[in-house]
Amino acid sequence: MTADDSQHAGKSSSLPVTCAEVNTRVEAFLNAEPKTDRIRKVQEQSRLSLRILGEALDRYRYVLSRAVAALCSHQSTGTSSFTVLGADG
Repeated sequence: MTADDSQHAGKSSSLPVTCAEVNTRVEAFLNAEPKTDRIRKVQEQSRLSLRILGEALDRYRYVLSRAVAALCSHQSTGTSSFTVLGADG
């Protein structure tokens, strides 16, 4: 368990809050100057993945909306907990 996991242990965040936290971390990672070639490649792949997800949201909004609704329903029953990973994974 990382220090970040400990910080979030026992906390139940709403999906929008969790999404905002993850987005902030992803944006910070993507905007950071890569220190290695490997990090640069991960940033490039992450940008590509985000573009693909954006296209999927545009094309399949209804299906994805239903999936998110199911996640929210699943989370509200207490059978799932969302964890935000630290920047170092």
